[in-house]
Amino acid sequence: MKLLTLNTHSWLEDQQLTKIDTLAEQIACERYDIIALQEVNQLHQADGSLISWQPDNYLNLLVTALEKKGLTYHWRWVATHLAYDKFDEGLALLSLHPIEEVAELLLSPPELAYDNYQRRKALGIKVTIQQQSYWFYSVHCSWWQPKQSIGFRYEWASLTKAIKLSATVPVFLLGDFNNPADITGEGYELITKSGWYDTFYLADHREGAATVEKNIAGWEDNQQAIRIDYVFCSHALPIASSMILFNGVRGPLISDHFGLAVSLTNKLT
Repeated sequence: MKLLTLNTHSWLEDQQLTKIDTLAEQIACERYDIIALQEVNQLHQADGSLISWQPDNYLNLLVTALEKKGLTYHWRWVATHLAYDKFDEGLALLSLHPIEEVAELLLSPPELAYDNYQRRKALGIKVTIQQQSYWFYSVHCSWWQPKQSIGFRYEWASLTKAIKLSATVPVFLLGDFNNPADITGEGYELITKSGWYDTFYLADHREGAATVEKNIAGWEDNQQAIRIDYVFCSHALPIASSMILFNGVRGPLISDHFGLAVSLTNKLT
């Protein structure tokens, strides 16, 4: 089983269409079972209409590019908040396997309006792969804040509570968690001490670690390589490899984040 996660930074990149095709080429080559994407944007319709799927949606263009390469994915997309005063920013999941159930979870406080960038969601799908059912969630969390009323701590509590109520099968959390792995006492430690497994450490083979290597939006003062994009699992499943992609070494840069590909061994017992 092959998984891929990427914060796409969509429509904020130069040569966006070329970069979409680069991603499509990688997907067509590897045929990932599950793909989780964050910052999956489309232009916001400022006419007061309900949030709806638009032709310029990044996922729409990616799915079209994949279909041209003979590859059909099942997919879901959800808008999370208004970004940069012009985009419906959202989350997406693509699956080679039929989607059996969908979960859309509000992680941030319910009083946060759509135009508040701190409004966060998680998008989940349930699929069966090799006779085993799984839940997969695409996640884009906020930064760590000491107070519990907003930010990562609140969102993590919301996410884990919702998952515990519904999940009876292995769960994967894929995405941009905005919490570096090397900082103790904050978000990464909260996740791992909550019983979740970082597939980076479960992997038999690892290529690369950092997913951001410069100052980017939200990390303007960053001057070092950091690991903030992850694939976490509720069970210690056998992981064959964890590989960083689109970092200028294994594929060209297509976002301000690198991609993370995780492969599980064929035998999952």
